[in-house]
Amino acid sequence: MKNRILPVILILFIIQTLSLFSVADSHAFGRKRQKRQTKYMIILGDSITAGLFGNTQVENSNVSRLSEDPPLSYYGLRPLSLLESKKRWSWASGSEINSVRKKLDGWLKDNRPSNEKEPELKVINMAESGAHVSDIKRQLKNALNQISPSSYDHIALIAMTIGANDACRSGENRPNEAADISNSIQDAFAQIAGPRGKPVPIFVAPAPKIPDLGKEHILQTRVYGLLTCAHLRTVYNSGCENMVVWKTEDEYELRMNRVRFINSAIQIGVDQARSQLVGIDAIYDPSFFEESVDPDHLAVDCFHPGRIGQSHLAENFWSAMPWFK
Repeated sequence: MKNRILPVILILFIIQTLSLFSVADSHAFGRKRQKRQTKYMIILGDSITAGLFGNTQVENSNVSRLSEDPPLSYYGLRPLSLLESKKRWSWASGSEINSVRKKLDGWLKDNRPSNEKEPELKVINMAESGAHVSDIKRQLKNALNQISPSSYDHIALIAMTIGANDACRSGENRPNEAADISNSIQDAFAQIAGPRGKPVPIFVAPAPKIPDLGKEHILQTRVYGLLTCAHLRTVYNSGCENMVVWKTEDEYELRMNRVRFINSAIQIGVDQARSQLVGIDAIYDPSFFEESVDPDHLAVDCFHPGRIGQSHLAENFWSAMPWFK
């Protein structure tokens, strides 16, 4: 009888022990399978942020590859997107440089709560070549359509460069233009405004010193072999000739004042949005305009930032973002 009882007791002991281990393992397994939180980075703006010609460089005009982005947008065909490098060379979202996306992804992982898994950063780059300030509202709307309203609290950053095409559109300041620009900024940001535990960070960089591109040392920069930027200008129209072609210092200052006018209107819009809208923390960073154009930073079109320029912007803009210190 004892010989029969002992194996039964042993079997019951083993079953109970295994059940305890399985409960502990299930808890541990549950922790391991904790759902990763998704964070969002929304990128808006113009060709600078879209990385137009960003995969090229003056004095080395080999194009690494065409864009992976389809030549389409929410309003039809966009042929210029074939020359954009959002995924690889944009200061905001590029994979080939230490872009803001890479820096933000690392920061989010390093600063997550110890009991949470590493978050997943989803990047939505809606920037478009040729975009004006008035396009920001549509771009942001299309980006937000990809996020449920309940996830707005998980937007880690909204970033953009904007204003260059507004400056290039006209050589003169139009009546009510400043008010229109400021109102466009506020209307765009109002889409994301609302009570929340933590404000959504919004980073806005304005137009650079576009007239600098008409300076002699820029014009004499070699693009390929003996071909210079001055030669290129005779066959290629950047769409901003009225800002980059000038002969006297007075003409240069006139064009600089145009850029200052646009940037001032953008800054007013950002500052008003920051003070009047709930749930956003918008900042205007003037550093892009404050530094002179470096010819080594240019792409093969002698107008947009190339590989070095995009990398430089990523470093400068990231250091200017106060939320990730």
